[in-house]
Amino acid sequence: MKKFTSVIALVLSLSMPLISFAKNRDEPLPPLNFAAELAGFISYSDDVSALRSWFEALSTDEQATHMAAFNSRVDELNAKETTLLDAVSAQLEEGASDSNMYLLFETIKGMNPIKARKIFSSLVNRVSEKVNLDYVSSPADPSKAQRARDTQAIRSYIGRA
Repeated sequence: MKKFTSVIALVLSLSMPLISFAKNRDEPLPPLNFAAELAGFISYSDDVSALRSWFEALSTDEQATHMAAFNSRVDELNAKETTLLDAVSAQLEEGASDSNMYLLFETIKGMNPIKARKIFSSLVNRVSEKVNLDYVSSPADPSKAQRARDTQAIRSYIGRA
């Protein structure tokens, strides 16, 4: 276990400078590819879940040693979730296309509900809040009513009705 802990600590410490470098560039960001971001979020969520299991198995002293690295991974996952939420919200605010929201929903429906709940529970709650606020502000709009029904169906699918 000690050797495994050391290997994980080394991997975490080596990846931090790469993440910092990528965030500090002054180059403009390319347009968001929602499908790629969604796939990256799912993969990173799986990694953080495995890291969380490993972290919880550590002793209190070992947890204290790795706390900063662990928290940075959780923060990165939260940032990725916010990026997805922003992409969905931007389309909803434009009133244009719901493709990002429905791509998210179709991805969730293609997964095991238990795994989908672990990965997407927070994001679905945040999207649901946005959709419900839109619906309440304009209940006569049929597209907003349909989005609200579709959001409720996804929440039911993952067990968060």
